[in-house]
Amino acid sequence: FAHLRRAFSTRTARVGVLYAVVCQTATAGGATFAMVLLTSEAGWTAEEVSHLTGGWGVLAGVLAAVIGGFLVDRVGVRKMMVVGIWMVGLNYAIFGLGGEAFWVNRTYVFISLIVVTLFNTLTQVGSFALYMGVSLPVVAATQFTAYMTLINVSMTWGQKATGWVEGTLGYSNGLLLVGVFHAATSVFLLWVDPRDTKRLLRDEEGSPEASTGPALPPDAVVLDV
Repeated sequence: FAHLRRAFSTRTARVGVLYAVVCQTATAGGATFAMVLLTSEAGWTAEEVSHLTGGWGVLAGVLAAVIGGFLVDRVGVRKMMVVGIWMVGLNYAIFGLGGEAFWVNRTYVFISLIVVTLFNTLTQVGSFALYMGVSLPVVAATQFTAYMTLINVSMTWGQKATGWVEGTLGYSNGLLLVGVFHAATSVFLLWVDPRDTKRLLRDEEGSPEASTGPALPPDAVVLDV
């Protein structure tokens, strides 16, 4: 437990916890919300929705996963995550504000799905790189798993909130809330410095990690400022 206390002693590690518990709340709820909207209000069948999300949606996710690592190296993890978060948030907000005219436009729905899947996957790739970079090597597996568990919790919260949002705000305002909430999660990244763990190891003279432990990935902890 002493190592875990050290692992979460940096500001970035603690802020990472807060970000993890909200980062996928809006997207998980928004996806469920949008699927209900399409089948109940926009005339889509369940088979059509499944074909759209399971076909082109999966392809967009795979593409984003492939290029995500390259973009982390090129532009930095925080910058990539902020762009991804805001693109997803804006997409949900516009989808809500557009109303039925957008919901029944299958071309727009197709483009919207691709945009959300592409940029949300890029954000997730960035978060994985961030959490690997801030994890203390001696307990890296435990710390990284804790972050992933909290992300799963954030998704559960979003899915459970779908019914309340629909009943309280309706579809249009509900999607707008999803977009605003998701964009707001980027605020946490203002207090994130991927180099915090490296500084901790450097400052703790005589610690095993500082002298003989595995090196932290340079692309995850050095290049992103």
